[in-house]
Amino acid sequence: MQFTQLASPHEAGVNDVAFDYYGKRLASCSSDKRIKIYDFIEKSREWDIHDISRAHDGVIWRLSWAHPEFGQILASCSEDQTVHIYEEQESVSTRSDGKESKWLRKAQLLDSQKAVKDVKFAPRHDGLKLAAASAEGVVRIYTADDIFNLNIWTLQDTLKIYPVENVAGGDSESSEHGLTCCSWNDSPFEPAKLVLGGYAKRVSIWTCDSANKWKQECVLEESEFVIHDVAWAPSMGRTYHLIASANRTNVVTVHRVKRLNNGSVEPGSNERLECPSPV
Repeated sequence: MQFTQLASPHEAGVNDVAFDYYGKRLASCSSDKRIKIYDFIEKSREWDIHDISRAHDGVIWRLSWAHPEFGQILASCSEDQTVHIYEEQESVSTRSDGKESKWLRKAQLLDSQKAVKDVKFAPRHDGLKLAAASAEGVVRIYTADDIFNLNIWTLQDTLKIYPVENVAGGDSESSEHGLTCCSWNDSPFEPAKLVLGGYAKRVSIWTCDSANKWKQECVLEESEFVIHDVAWAPSMGRTYHLIASANRTNVVTVHRVKRLNNGSVEPGSNERLECPSPV
């Protein structure tokens, strides 16, 4: 396996990296409040770098690419309590490929009252839609009703996953830090589903029912530690789902989730994978 060290590094720790749909474009975000876009140039076999300086007013936690059917669209979320939507604009330049990219901020979503810790675009079949998970224990679902006007996003749903009050007393399942991560189910044959994790130390699946109401469907894991990341594997025609969760120990848990005939799911077996260092 070959490795390439990309030039023009961030000035602070990198918090997330995300490949686009085709794997030829990479985005990174950092505590330095910048986003960098790396384009792989086939002819030179090198990476061309674009910098979005001052992309947020706070630490940038996560990034997500929209499906390319909707254009080159990137979402970011931050400690500054916002979600930003960026779109690539192309103009003629003197570069060898004749194009120069410029990333423009098209929208700023300001509904959160605490840091937004994760953002994920929905699968293509659900349209141009994204989920934003916040430290207030809330997931907000936004939609772009007109994909040709990315300046306007509608807050479609607000999911109160768990509250953030009464933490000091220790008699609540809530957490002052709320949610940390989310991931969509990409299957077009099932209702929209999200897997969520956070400071409540559990991994749970939420689903949108036939009345377009979101509800918790099942809990996959009750952990001793904060859940810091979750990932829902592509369905690939399997009769079950695979969901991975990590909690910054040296163990990753892979959850095998049963798929039922009515489109619902239920917990199955778990497998714990040990890593040489904390995840």
